[in-house]
Amino acid sequence: MCSSYCSVRKKRFLRQNPSNPADYQVLADDPNKKIAYINLYGMGPCGPEGSLLDGNPIRKLAIATEMLGFDANLAFMLKAKGDSMLPKIKEGDLVIAKKSKDPLQGDIIVCVYRGKVLIKKFVKISGDIILESLNRDKFDPIVVDKHELQIEDVVKAVYAYASA
Repeated sequence: MCSSYCSVRKKRFLRQNPSNPADYQVLADDPNKKIAYINLYGMGPCGPEGSLLDGNPIRKLAIATEMLGFDANLAFMLKAKGDSMLPKIKEGDLVIAKKSKDPLQGDIIVCVYRGKVLIKKFVKISGDIILESLNRDKFDPIVVDKHELQIEDVVKAVYAYASA
């Protein structure tokens, strides 16, 4: 018996990640759609400790496409963790990132380095890649081994977490 999810997928309104059945995207049936559903993943550390994104979205959040400024199919969200990116990114802030493997000098990126997900400023000097925190009083820059760095995305927006 096929559920309504199956019916929606057959009509090509959903695209499932072939390597992870829990991960899917809601596709546009109208190229001018006003709302996109963006995957929200686990906590993205902004500090020295953290864990890998496990690839299982926690939920999907609706966002107005005009707020993105880029194709919603390239977007994902995560919640920030830690204080290394203060004052720009605070613990619990929602970070919207655009899938990109080629950041520009000074971009804030989401990356995996030595098994940890990090949100850092991307700096390249004389061929060396340096991951910088904005909270420089508390965190030192990291000169990375390029073979252990996986750049996932470039941060495009940060929405402050409003606790009730």
